[in-house]
Amino acid sequence: MISIIIPIYNTSKYLNECFNSIKAQTYTDFEVLMINDGSTDDSETICKNWTEYDSRFKYFYKENSGLSLTRNYGLSKANGDYIFYMDSDDIISPQTLEFLYKTLKKDNLDLVACYEYDFKDGNTPEIIKYEDVDFRKYLDPIDFLKTLAYEDLILARAWNKLYKRSLLEKVEFEDYVLEDRIFAIELSLKLNKAAIINNKLIYHRFHENSIMTTPSSKIYTGMLVSCQRQISASKLIIHDSKELRAINEQILYVLNRFAAGAHAEHFLKEEKELRQLAKKLYREIGVNKLSLKLFLQIYFFLLWSFLSIKRNHIWIGGRNMRLAK
Repeated sequence: MISIIIPIYNTSKYLNECFNSIKAQTYTDFEVLMINDGSTDDSETICKNWTEYDSRFKYFYKENSGLSLTRNYGLSKANGDYIFYMDSDDIISPQTLEFLYKTLKKDNLDLVACYEYDFKDGNTPEIIKYEDVDFRKYLDPIDFLKTLAYEDLILARAWNKLYKRSLLEKVEFEDYVLEDRIFAIELSLKLNKAAIINNKLIYHRFHENSIMTTPSSKIYTGMLVSCQRQISASKLIIHDSKELRAINEQILYVLNRFAAGAHAEHFLKEEKELRQLAKKLYREIGVNKLSLKLFLQIYFFLLWSFLSIKRNHIWIGGRNMRLAK
């Protein structure tokens, strides 16, 4: 059985659409854990109505503690051998559970990830119907970390994957912004084999005023922690010096990009911390092994960040730093 864990906080206007997309699944052996994280709107009423309508929907209430702790609470209540996390304002294709489960079971994978279709709040997406799974590639732990470094979004999300329950033992979401990325890095230390399929099965609602599109120092703190974890995980897993150097250079690029964003939004403490980590990593890589571009980004940071922002090159969480005040 698949346990679908849905943290809910004041999203009553989206719940019926979300739950109807689950009810329409072609794979039907699932339970839905609706975890109300202290909502003050009509979420409770809607959730309780669904428990009466479909016995697979189960309602839980807890005091507000945030997304990460609510997901952890949901996992503690889950009965399934497989776990699927879902945002309460998203919808999923009717083929989502079927395709993910079929792919995972076929090769005894620890997790399988799919792509998403992003749509703006207020719009109605057209659901794509697929003939079959469009398989992309397998991932061992090294491939997983490399994909996380170079194609960040496909693996740095919790809500586009089906997990084997055993993979999640002793791994919890931590109370940071960018908690999904940190969670993925911790999983890389435990998994044996994962996969990605090309199908766009998740319909992810984009809000203009979400935490990732609103200036916040927490975004930069979250990225600092995730980069620290990724550096440590890479050292443990990757033993080829060229592969390790390539990943570290990519992490340097991310650190510099977020440092520039913090500078543009006047989060000077976070900018300093990001730059310090970048310089430390740079020294470990060595001057003769680093590209000139990254050298200039580190030691002529203010000039690089000014030119990048001016040229429209710095994007953080969907925000163009050129427009930051």
